[in-house]
Amino acid sequence: MRPEQLYPIFAQINTLKGVGDRLAQKFHHVASGDKIWDLLCHFPRAVLTRIKVQNLTQAKHYDGQEVLINAIPIQHIAPPRRGMPYRVLMADPDSAVRERMEIVFFSVKQDYLARYFPLHQPLTLAGRIDIFREKLQIVHPHIINKIAENETQQTDNLPDNLLEPIYPLTAGLTRIMFRKIMKQALTKIPTLPEWLDEDIIAEYHLPNFAHAFGQIHQPQNETDILPESPARTRLALDELYANQLMLGLIKKYSYRHRKNRDNFDDNLALCNQIISELPFALTDSQQQVFTEITQSLQQPTRMLRLLQGDVGSGKTIIALLTMLLVIGSKGQAALMAPTDILAKQHYNNFTALLQHHAIDIVLLTGKMKAADKKAALERINHDTINPHPQMIIGTHALFQEQVRYHDLRIAVIDEQHRFGVHQRLIFSEKSQSLDMLVMSATPIPRTLMLSYWHNLEISRLTELPKGRTPIMTRLFSQSRIDEIIAALKRAINEGRKIYWVCPLIEPNDIEDNSKELQNQQKSDVISRTAMLQQHFEAELVEQLHGKMPSTQKEKALKNFTEGKAQILVATTVIEVGIDVKEASIMVIEHAEQFGLAALHQLRGRIGRGSIDSYCLLIHSDKLSYNAQERLKTIRNNHDGFIIAETDLKLRGGGDILGVRQSGLPDFRFVDWQNHHHLLAHAQMMAEQSLNQYHNQDKASQEKIALLLHLFEHDNAVRLIQST
Repeated sequence: MRPEQLYPIFAQINTLKGVGDRLAQKFHHVASGDKIWDLLCHFPRAVLTRIKVQNLTQAKHYDGQEVLINAIPIQHIAPPRRGMPYRVLMADPDSAVRERMEIVFFSVKQDYLARYFPLHQPLTLAGRIDIFREKLQIVHPHIINKIAENETQQTDNLPDNLLEPIYPLTAGLTRIMFRKIMKQALTKIPTLPEWLDEDIIAEYHLPNFAHAFGQIHQPQNETDILPESPARTRLALDELYANQLMLGLIKKYSYRHRKNRDNFDDNLALCNQIISELPFALTDSQQQVFTEITQSLQQPTRMLRLLQGDVGSGKTIIALLTMLLVIGSKGQAALMAPTDILAKQHYNNFTALLQHHAIDIVLLTGKMKAADKKAALERINHDTINPHPQMIIGTHALFQEQVRYHDLRIAVIDEQHRFGVHQRLIFSEKSQSLDMLVMSATPIPRTLMLSYWHNLEISRLTELPKGRTPIMTRLFSQSRIDEIIAALKRAINEGRKIYWVCPLIEPNDIEDNSKELQNQQKSDVISRTAMLQQHFEAELVEQLHGKMPSTQKEKALKNFTEGKAQILVATTVIEVGIDVKEASIMVIEHAEQFGLAALHQLRGRIGRGSIDSYCLLIHSDKLSYNAQERLKTIRNNHDGFIIAETDLKLRGGGDILGVRQSGLPDFRFVDWQNHHHLLAHAQMMAEQSLNQYHNQDKASQEKIALLLHLFEHDNAVRLIQST
């Protein structure tokens, strides 16, 4: 389905020369994907600037600085004993310069060094000059190029690549190796037709699509990789344009007329009866939102609404009531959750709430046993069974091809930021008369929500249910972890349940070679579980993370829920949907590494019972001013929307708008702090493209299709051709 022009960049990374399966896995790890396109989208995080040094005598003046210099290997010095470094003595290409320099290597094979540093072969080296014991030295330099014999006396022939892009890497993937493969990847970018307006290109001095990647991955100055650079601006605008096309399609699709609701009044009466049977009263905010949804569902056009609610604000009961409003003897309602655990939780809760009413509910998830999945599909499939289940609860499995609905009337998508826009489009293709309610528990900054979701109806839950206990948040440095362990022992004796969140799953689960992340190695689920099991009875400590099989996850959560375990060590997998009312303590290690929205989400997992709850944020012993301010914000505030706005100001759009932290789409190129002004342009272009699509020539239509395919919105192409 994808145009042939895009085949080169959507090929697998291992099709590049020199990339085998093992190396491809490392590229997959750092680029979060296995295609050349994913690699191209992995941008440098910094630019290393070097100084061009004329000779070894001059190099003495640049102690501690990154340099580019010509030198000749004149002697290999093998280590005298194991554990000592290998040295190569270097001379200046100019025989009149008597200064010498050593290049030093640790844990490198000698035959490799002999091959890459042949004696008397002039080389251009890059690295940091240090004066060690009054001698010039570079540790692990990079060879930039080899110098021809007739150039050995020329000091002006040093290459111009004084700038080196620095990428987040992983163990076994070197800077030189990465740049070499990236250079190959850049050659795979095809020449594409221009889809941006000429006026916008001129206004922002934008390069074309291919040149934008070249400027970022082969920067000519330090500003080329910044979000405000013309290259980054170009790609951000492309991405926003593609996303606005998607949102415009959803809006256009949803504005089609739906079928008449034949039993709406009866369903509304059922909802009011359910509300009267609840063990709690709806908040004023919940009642207002339910009224807004009721009015939308009575309109002749289909509903597309975003339900925005803070942690614990009661979105689930609104979802249930919304589904009850539209089901009938044949009509169906579906709720899609991001995880199996959350889907099962919704299924169990809905079943309990509706046990005295004749509402048929079925569960369908991707990880169900084959026999159970087959039975669920047979119940849903309108060709095989009657009566049809009225409510279907599940995960991504709900919009797979083999799922055929009889009369799907509404789709409720929980934690909508976990699902891409194109997935919602696939869901909408399951029915010609579909209302849609997308929900997010993650607070979206109001300024972003109003600008991005301008074409959706928006409802907000602004109150928490009565009876929720306040959560006291405390900050602790890593050096005080023994005090925390002692406090937890007292809490265990009181019968409390505790979450302990770590930034990593296992010690080597590090995606960056920076010292900051390397210092987190002890703050991983595996190591922390082992440590806590030494302080507490082993069976009281369970672990939960994304790499565990489903059966182990369910067992760990069950043990924690039923009280067999009192400490659950986990990653942010517990951020969404875990509801254990007895849990009253949340410990988060390296809290400064998390976004404030994520911290607020995690904190929302406690405080659901009647006892006082505590959130303990453990941070590094040394914090930047910005990190201190962020942690003070989470300590002093409990309103998720205030926290999200503060996070946006302190961290910038590029940080807050991660897929888990924002509730907005997972952009590769857009940094909202620097690119928010581009949204109006993208919306204007998308609106024009959708309105004029069927009146345009074939070449213009193909440009729009290329853009959508490029940003992997393949399903939208069929939709735009049918609208």
